[in-house]
Amino acid sequence: MGKHTGRVLLSSFSACIMLFSACASKPQPFPETSRAAIQNQPELKAYHYGPVGLTVMTTGAKSAMFVGILFGAIGGGIGGAMSAHLAAVAGKETMAEYRLEDPIVSVKAQFLPAFADTFAVKPIEAIAEPVSKDDIEALKTRGITGLILDFKTIQWSMSSKSVDASISYQARVRFLQSSDGTVLWQEQCNVVDIPEHKPSDLETMTVAGIVRQRFITAAEKCASEILTKAKGADPNKNNTKGVEAKPT
Repeated sequence: MGKHTGRVLLSSFSACIMLFSACASKPQPFPETSRAAIQNQPELKAYHYGPVGLTVMTTGAKSAMFVGILFGAIGGGIGGAMSAHLAAVAGKETMAEYRLEDPIVSVKAQFLPAFADTFAVKPIEAIAEPVSKDDIEALKTRGITGLILDFKTIQWSMSSKSVDASISYQARVRFLQSSDGTVLWQEQCNVVDIPEHKPSDLETMTVAGIVRQRFITAAEKCASEILTKAKGADPNKNNTKGVEAKPT
């Protein structure tokens, strides 16, 4: 079970997620009522949760998955749990080795200025410190009140530690009333098949640098996809480019 098997597993999993998401709902345009609510609020802040750990499908994780499948439902459950554990451990090691960070911070930085421009809303303050967990009580503990935008990575994955591994990224953005958790708008991205590096890249970049750049590209595509959906358009029918990054 080599690199090809890992690609098939990750690609199949990502395809299932994308198919389910596509069938579950159409793009949700950002409501006019929410735009008006933003204008009536003194300020709008954006928060993110996390960080969420990377998962990497190592040979051990792939083997555990296949062995579990061979032994039926119970074996599949045990094998799946073992596979997930090994993938999480490998992901933690890869994050440290390649100096990777949860892409949600990049998604937020890319999305906010473009969102403010698109919907002509006041500048949004991006709060740097993450909220500990996706929970209303966690927001209240931080003293967060009023209408907010929140960002969360659902999952980010690699089919192996290889520089040309398949990668997958999912994230969610919501506009909600923090006092009671009422969600006024929500969308998510499903990004897969980030282009592999060019052979010449290895002449000027390290493997870690290339992998980091691929996840930056995933964040750009994610922000663009969610913004397109906020406009009420289908990103699969539009050749959208990554939104322009806000200078830091």
